[in-house]
Amino acid sequence: AEANAFAYYNSSPYTSYFYFESASLPTGFDSMWTASTSTYYTNLLYNQTLPEYDFSGDFVYEVNADKQTVTLLQYNGQDKNIRIPRAIDGKIVTGIAGNFYSVSTYGITVYIPKTVTTIGSSSNYAFLYTSSGYTLTVNFEGASGSVSTSRLYSYSSSSYLTINWNQNIG
Repeated sequence: AEANAFAYYNSSPYTSYFYFESASLPTGFDSMWTASTSTYYTNLLYNQTLPEYDFSGDFVYEVNADKQTVTLLQYNGQDKNIRIPRAIDGKIVTGIAGNFYSVSTYGITVYIPKTVTTIGSSSNYAFLYTSSGYTLTVNFEGASGSVSTSRLYSYSSSSYLTINWNQNIG
């Protein structure tokens, strides 16, 4: 069955949100979509205006309300050197959403241009560690304090974060 829908996954707690334009579950979907367990929750939201999102390479992004800028929602690549673009499809990248990437390997380095002014959200970090001992190095093009890093990375005492400012990120 075909449906106009948008799905969003939040890894903590394990929750999926499905946004539908229709007023009810579309034909062809069954009750498994409404199943919840003690560790995994599914939320179905009807009569929703779907966000304008798209894909560019390994990035999923959402066009912001001003229609001139975008927020990166997710990174799906395997590269250990993640380069956040300055622009996608002619629109400036200004944000990196919560739950953008789960750090599940050693030695991840991220390069963030000074066009990015928002990282993470009030409830979710942009980068999540999936196990102890992982490292994340973030190189910012801008000066210290040019963007808040308070929602940058959730990490344990055995995971490591290094932040470098005023970097030439190419």
